[in-house]
Amino acid sequence: MDEMSLEDRATITLMWQPACAELVCAHGVLWVTSSGDPRDYLLAPGQRLAIGGRKRVVVSAFGASRLSIHKPRACRESAETAGLGLAGATVNQESGA
Repeated sequence: MDEMSLEDRATITLMWQPACAELVCAHGVLWVTSSGDPRDYLLAPGQRLAIGGRKRVVVSAFGASRLSIHKPRACRESAETAGLGLAGATVNQESGA
């Protein structure tokens, strides 16, 4: 599981790859929007959002927050998830202040 802390009002952009992984709010509140999905999502601690397909995902923090990418056991061994994670993602952290 990859994890990242965000400062209050920080925004990151992840270039999501095709996979069966979930974005998890570990702490704080996250506002999540992704290309191709007309809905936005607010995640509280412990809530998860499954994101599939190649897309740009924008995550904003309300207060100090922490997010993680969880790969379910069935996906960990799949070649489809190779390279998916925060370490390999394009991340731009910008303070909204």
